[in-house]
Amino acid sequence: MKKHSIKFGILLIFFGIICFFFIPFVQGIKNPYMLNFMNIILVLSMIIFSIIGIIFIVYGARSKRAQKNVPIIESIEHTHIGPWHQYDILLSIVGYGWDDMIEWADYVAGADLENVTQVTVSSLGEQETDITKSYLENDCKCSKMPELNIEKGVLSIAGNSLNLKSPVKIVWINQTRVLRIFSIIDNEIFIIKYIADIIKRSFAKKNTSEPIKPKVKKYIGLKIIGYCITVFTTSALIAGIINKSNDYFGLGVVAVADIIGMVLILWKKIRKILEKFTNGFALKIQNLNVVNIFLKIFSVISCISMGGLLIFGPLNLETPTMVCVVTGIFSMPAFFFSIYTSSGFFMDKRTVVFIKGDSIHINSDKFLEWVKKNPDERNFVFCAAVQLKGKEPVISLYEDKVKTKEYCLQTEDGEDFNKKYFLFSVRLSLMDNQFVPVAQIDGFISDTPKNRPIETDDIGYRMEGHYLACGGTLSKQRYDAMRGQDLVAKGLKYPGYTTPANVRLIGVCPECGKSFAFHGYAFYMMQSDVAYSDDGLYCCEILSHDIDKDTWTYESDGKIFRYYNSFNCPYCGTPYIDYKKYHENKVFGVSGCVHLGKKYYREE
Repeated sequence: MKKHSIKFGILLIFFGIICFFFIPFVQGIKNPYMLNFMNIILVLSMIIFSIIGIIFIVYGARSKRAQKNVPIIESIEHTHIGPWHQYDILLSIVGYGWDDMIEWADYVAGADLENVTQVTVSSLGEQETDITKSYLENDCKCSKMPELNIEKGVLSIAGNSLNLKSPVKIVWINQTRVLRIFSIIDNEIFIIKYIADIIKRSFAKKNTSEPIKPKVKKYIGLKIIGYCITVFTTSALIAGIINKSNDYFGLGVVAVADIIGMVLILWKKIRKILEKFTNGFALKIQNLNVVNIFLKIFSVISCISMGGLLIFGPLNLETPTMVCVVTGIFSMPAFFFSIYTSSGFFMDKRTVVFIKGDSIHINSDKFLEWVKKNPDERNFVFCAAVQLKGKEPVISLYEDKVKTKEYCLQTEDGEDFNKKYFLFSVRLSLMDNQFVPVAQIDGFISDTPKNRPIETDDIGYRMEGHYLACGGTLSKQRYDAMRGQDLVAKGLKYPGYTTPANVRLIGVCPECGKSFAFHGYAFYMMQSDVAYSDDGLYCCEILSHDIDKDTWTYESDGKIFRYYNSFNCPYCGTPYIDYKKYHENKVFGVSGCVHLGKKYYREE
């Protein structure tokens, strides 16, 4: 909630009053059509500004009243960190201690949290220690955990809140009056009520009554405005028809405003229909050039029709005004739809993931909105196809209109992907107990944009998992921790599953930022293992038994292979999988990474 809602509301009402006082100044306009048009605009502006202003004032007053009605809260500080909203609450009660923290944590877990995903403990200034495993082993009771017998400075618990209908993390700081809440909800009223329920032990009990279900009255402002516009314009339209008005242009403008009012009233349902529609048909036809050409031509025709509405109508030339009005009304939806489907101009405001050309765009706000609506879902999956350009095309990834990654679909053996299609899926998830957003892209090359499963003779690609920038410092920490780790940590290999031989892996060098493709071969021979050359560009299958890992070497074609050598970036030589630093990752069964076009060796 904005801090200056009331002031902003008063300012909007002031603008509405100004619009009212401008009405006498337009009475000198001689053209009756333009006079009626300006009167309608000023009156509608006055009504809309006033209504929105009242909404802001009421909204701000509700926030103040909510905080005033909870005297146990002295103040609340609200900050935005990546996808999460942090609320620091200063309690007006006496400071709490370690026993209070444990009691509160058990109460919240039992009365509100579903699927506790993380429990941590730390001293002030130290890194958190994850004790979730011990929590689960001790009947999900903090009071039974041996780790909590020793008093610490900070205790936190995270999970899905039944009352907030979203992921939440609660942090207690020992011997203070401060509570910290992390949530994706941007609403102080809900958080204040939530804190009051924690302190007063007033959550509805499970299996006895329904938990609190705060309802966000979305689009209520649009509905109010829609009702006002509809009542005003319908009255004007009926009056004009009854009086047999010859001002067709004025009646047309009123009719359009009437339609707009009805759309605002029904916007919630219309929006849902649009989302389903655009996630299906609208996204599919982007790859059909014939449809694109038709829509662009139709856009031009629509522009001409709208021009007729705006030019011929007010000037009252020989072209019948009513024809222009009708043509303009019916062409405007088609005009916006044609722009929508052919260029994706509005898609970033309506969809979580959408396509522009050969680039993938992610709307982080829409993704977090989806998470809030679907707290039990782990993944948002989007499937589409893009037409490729060039022999080795590049797929760009954008987050909120900012390019963050480029994945080059490298080829080998004379392959050429120009004019082919890349059928892919984008899976968005919240990792690390639902606090770090990550994107995973898988796909394959096809001759047509028709959706189908991957086959054994298709060339597939799996991109390195990417932590979204909207995760802020949490995403950066996870990305830094991933540096030098194995394929599982990078999202290129799924534990318990063998990567198909026709699926290539695409990594991104943490140093130079360039992407490179490689094969992730699994060697199935008994006691087999892999090692890399000193330059980290070539892979060798080890067939020896009982080798000394620290001293083993093998030489072939002038290349020396050592057991703990790293698999490196082909451009700058930076270790991509750093076995020298992370010896523990070098275990039997790891995949052998072979750069495209490079020979792999077998120990003789």
